[in-house]
Amino acid sequence: MKKKGLYIVSEKGCLTKGSGACNHIEIGVKELNKYFDVNLILLFRDTVLSSEIIGPQPAVKQFSASNILKGSLKDIFLLFKNHKDIIKYYRLIKSESPAFIYERGGYLNFNGLIISKLLKIPHFYEVNGVMHNDIKVYYKSFFNSIIKNLLYYSYKKSNGVFYIGGINKYLGIKYLNSYSIQNGIDETILLKFSELKKEKKTFLKIVFIGHVMQHHGLDFYCEAIKKMDYKNNFEFIFIGKGTEVIKTKLPKGLSVKFLGEKSEEELCEILMDMDIGIIPSTFEYGSNMKLFLYGAAKLCVIAPDVSNLIDNFNSNSLLYFEKNNVSSLSRTLDELVINKVNFSLLGQNLHFIIKKNYTWSKIFKFKEQVISSFLN
Repeated sequence: MKKKGLYIVSEKGCLTKGSGACNHIEIGVKELNKYFDVNLILLFRDTVLSSEIIGPQPAVKQFSASNILKGSLKDIFLLFKNHKDIIKYYRLIKSESPAFIYERGGYLNFNGLIISKLLKIPHFYEVNGVMHNDIKVYYKSFFNSIIKNLLYYSYKKSNGVFYIGGINKYLGIKYLNSYSIQNGIDETILLKFSELKKEKKTFLKIVFIGHVMQHHGLDFYCEAIKKMDYKNNFEFIFIGKGTEVIKTKLPKGLSVKFLGEKSEEELCEILMDMDIGIIPSTFEYGSNMKLFLYGAAKLCVIAPDVSNLIDNFNSNSLLYFEKNNVSSLSRTLDELVINKVNFSLLGQNLHFIIKKNYTWSKIFKFKEQVISSFLN
C-alpha cells in the first residue's frame, strides 16, 4: 500500500494554467503519485484539490511600495496573513493523516514546515527561486536580511530540500539535507524526436519560447540581432504570450514570425522544423524548462555561460556565449552561418544527455528515494 503524502502550495499565482509554476506542480503531483498516494492541497483554501481544480486563478493584486517603510509594513502584514489560519490548516492536514509533506516553498510562509513538526512527520521543500532577492522587484524592506535568515533556517529544519537548478550553490547553502535538482522532460516528448535528423542549412530557423519577462532577456536579444552580420540568413520565431511587443525593436526587413501561445502538441510539431533554440538570458542558477524542450527536439541551443548550465552541460552539448555581452551573442549567431559550428551534432549530443540524465521519471525517482529514506 502506498504511503500518503500532501503536496502543499501556498501561493495562488502558482496555479495559473500554462505558467511554469503550474506546469511544475502538475508534473510533480503526477510523478510523485507513481510512488505515493499524493494529494494537492492549497493553504489559502480549506479543501483538498483534485487535478481538475488547477486552472485560471483570480488575479493577485501586486503591492507597489514607493518606499522602504511601506515595504517593511508589507512584510509584517504578509507574515501575519500567511499564518493567521494555521490552526485551521493544522486540523485539515491532520485529518488527511499524511506520512509526509512535500511543499513548494513560498515567501514568508512556513505553515507546512511548522505543521509537519507538530505532527512529527517528515517535511520536504521544493525551492524554485531566491525569494528574498526576487521580492525586491516589487518592493524593498528593512527586514530583507532577517527574512533571508528565516528562509535559510526553514530550509535547515526541513528533512530534505530540493533546489531547482543551482540555487543552493548560488546561495552558498551547504546543509546536508540539500539536493540540487534540474528541470527535465517527459520521455514521451523525447520519443517524438528520436528518429529526427537535422541537416546543415544555409538558412536557419531560430526559435525563442517564453513569456515577456525581464530575466528572459528579449531586449538584449533584439540588440544582438541588430549587430549580426548574417541576420538575413535566419528566420526568427517567437513563441509565447505577448512577444509581439518587441516587434518595433527588431531591424526592418527581418524574416520574423510571432506565433503566440501554443500547446505542448503544437510546440512539438513546430520544433520539428526548427534548427536553433535560443536562451538569451537566465539567472546564474537557472534551469530553464525550454532548454530541455529544445534539447528533446535536437535543436542546437545557444545559452549564456551561467554557472548552473556550465556545471551540467559541457561545450559539446551547448553553444555558449558570454552572458550579458551583446557582441558575444551576435558573434555566436553569425558563426552558425559561416560554418564554424556543427550545430546538428550539438543538438544530438544535448538530446542524448537529456535522455540519459534529465527525464522526469529519473528526477522523481531520486526524490522518491530521498523521501522514502525518512519513512518507516
